[in-house]
Amino acid sequence: MQLSIRQAMRVLLGSAGLAATVAGIAPAVALAEPIGFDIPAQDAAAALTEFARQSKRQILFAFERVSGLQSNELTGQHEPAEAIQVLLRGTGLTVQVGDGGILVVDVAQAGAGRVSGDDNSGAMPIAHAAPLRMSQAGEAREEAASPSQDIKPAADETLQEIVVTGLRQRTVATKLNVEVRDLPQAITLIPRAVIDELLITRIEDVSYTTVGVQPVSPYTGGVSLGFFIRGFRGSAILVDGYNAGVISGSSSSVIDFSTVDRVEVLRGPASVLYGQGNPGGIVNVTTKRPLDRFGLGAELNVGDGRDGTLRGTFDVTGPLVSDRLLVRLNAAVEDSDSFRDFVTNKRRLVAPSLELRATDDITVNLDYVHDRFSYTIDRFAGTTRELIENLPVTRNLSEPWLPNTEMEIQKFRAQVEWRFAPDWALRASGFTYKHEADNAPEIGILGLTSPGATTVNRYYTNYPGADRNQRRDETLSAQLSGHFASGPLLHDLLVSYDSVDAFFNYYAMDGDIGPIDYRNPVYSAGPLLPAEDFSFQGASSSDYQAVYGQDLISLGEHWKLLVGMRRDSITTRSYLDADRTLAGRTQHDRKTTPRAGLIWRPVSATTLYLSWGKSFLPNAGRGDRFGNQFEPEVGEAFEAGVKQEILDGRMALTAAAFEITKSNVLTIDPSDIRFSVNSGEARSRGFELEMDGTLRPGWRLRAGVAYVDAEVTKSLNVANGRVGDGLAGVSPWTANLNTSYELSGALSAVSIGGNASYASSRPARVPNPNWSLDSHLKLDAFVAYDFGAARAQLNFENILDERILLANGLGLVSFDNSRRVLLTLRYRFAGLE
Repeated sequence: MQLSIRQAMRVLLGSAGLAATVAGIAPAVALAEPIGFDIPAQDAAAALTEFARQSKRQILFAFERVSGLQSNELTGQHEPAEAIQVLLRGTGLTVQVGDGGILVVDVAQAGAGRVSGDDNSGAMPIAHAAPLRMSQAGEAREEAASPSQDIKPAADETLQEIVVTGLRQRTVATKLNVEVRDLPQAITLIPRAVIDELLITRIEDVSYTTVGVQPVSPYTGGVSLGFFIRGFRGSAILVDGYNAGVISGSSSSVIDFSTVDRVEVLRGPASVLYGQGNPGGIVNVTTKRPLDRFGLGAELNVGDGRDGTLRGTFDVTGPLVSDRLLVRLNAAVEDSDSFRDFVTNKRRLVAPSLELRATDDITVNLDYVHDRFSYTIDRFAGTTRELIENLPVTRNLSEPWLPNTEMEIQKFRAQVEWRFAPDWALRASGFTYKHEADNAPEIGILGLTSPGATTVNRYYTNYPGADRNQRRDETLSAQLSGHFASGPLLHDLLVSYDSVDAFFNYYAMDGDIGPIDYRNPVYSAGPLLPAEDFSFQGASSSDYQAVYGQDLISLGEHWKLLVGMRRDSITTRSYLDADRTLAGRTQHDRKTTPRAGLIWRPVSATTLYLSWGKSFLPNAGRGDRFGNQFEPEVGEAFEAGVKQEILDGRMALTAAAFEITKSNVLTIDPSDIRFSVNSGEARSRGFELEMDGTLRPGWRLRAGVAYVDAEVTKSLNVANGRVGDGLAGVSPWTANLNTSYELSGALSAVSIGGNASYASSRPARVPNPNWSLDSHLKLDAFVAYDFGAARAQLNFENILDERILLANGLGLVSFDNSRRVLLTLRYRFAGLE
């Protein structure tokens, strides 16, 4: 017997007392087709019935759950998936898209309809479920339910769960409220679930969960310097779409993952959105947002004796006073050793955030992070091949008495969003980033005292005074976004203006500290004073204005066109002292960067695209031997790809081929090696293949492979690399497999999984001598047991104890973590489950 829709709704919701309706009798068709709507604001039940009639979509909802809620007005041309967001915004209802396109509407519950973690896209969360899966009473297996299938429940059947697989995701970094599949570039999203399973606490470790992305050697022992993406050392890491730090001349980042919801990797140039940067791509960290339901979580990480990790985090969120004022508080405490001798890290972080829903159309967000981070600066193995190949990964050639650097990071964001029309929003925001270090001492390695020797020369540097060693960025932004029709064309428009005031200064004292034998080091009993002391200092400031716009245009049923352009104006002033009283060079850079992409979706599950874009990166603070300022580095990228939903929509496959050329690269002047010229060029070309999704309920998988051929294509001096030299730190081949599996039956509380990451050998530096860093295969695994709201998890990192070498692209090489074991105890209650 085939169930009626009313009966099917009762099965889905597991409540015989719910009165359900289905509206729309036509077969479900692709959700991407634009449709004209004319629905006034009214009771949500009536609005949904009219929506189904006009869109010819099947909709399941319970009358008693939606009646009494007021919908919004919906007019004009929209894709149904976007239109229903406009219709139901602010009602507290969520939508799940089932097999065949059936829309299931219900009251928001914990985690309902969310793609991954906490949604902060500004849009009503929608998940794509293909297919809906029902777990029958008394059975361990799960059967798919499809509108085209007969459903024959036993007399005593009741629904236990609905499993929704989220594939049609959106990102914060793209600044467009459209699905990833509607954008002409390869994008990887790393959700909070993966972060928790692999216990990611360093931003560098994100690179091991995807392909074509490798960390820059974090030579300061805790501060990230970003990533190589598609062969090029990338821009600074973004936080919620804000480009902190890079404007003022420093690209280092300190991020604690207690505040992180997910990480977004956008491949290809992002200059239209973020201005200056390298053309390989960007990494954006999306932070946790306040939720409209109470949630509480705590976590304790304990490492084995090898590195002595001890770390605790706390997370609480929910409405305060009323559902119009939401708060969230994240905190972290860490006291850890390292696999490296004499290296310790300590952290004290507190991060409150607030969301005020002043009206149904106006939202105010305030976020603050205060992070005190104490760490030992560790220069690792240096730049000498013989030393790197013979030094144990644990051995530190610094000194045990070297004190920690005390760093303070503060971030503050204020944002107001006004949705002044159903399809339009105006957003104004301010973001401040302040980063200062008081007494940052380090001991570095200069190289072997002589060829074949076992002793190395060292130097000592200290950066005293927080007021002379800091950087700050203050960003103001105004953004207008909207959806409208012009004749047969549909537009997703974004227009923005950014203004940034930034500075970066440094003051250091430096000198030789004496050699040490790297095979049998003998450390000093106490602090040593460096010989031949001297100081170096300087500063830079930037005034930065930019205006940009982009438009995603729907050209009928199957085609979309993305066009965008940005105009940047940057004035950079360099100073000869940390106090910015002795002026150096002033440089003005003005650049226009365009972007274009074409998307063809022949069927709902398939997207093919072509894209082109440019990037730029100023060569500020320096000039050639005639005193002329350098032109900015310019990148040009071409990309072609396909995004395909497979396995009945449970998996998303992305394949992309690309070519990037970067010109105006600085190279040594052959007429005078004290100066540079704007004549270098590098090129990167290759492909990426990545799949991500759910093989079956409880079994998640991401797998991929990438090839990058990155080389010097023009150079006037061999010191900058010979033509044909590979770019330093870039592996031609990378591959990744990440998976987790929830067992069933008597072991249903057990989860297992892991991550495998491979990187082929790569040049240690440019020019390339006969020396490459070894390939590595990093294997990680975890096993977890759930006790209801509590969870115990055991992680095994670098199981093979591989000797993993990281490069910074400038010749410096360091080691990554050796084998270790970590135990995690996690508790999540209510809304954070």
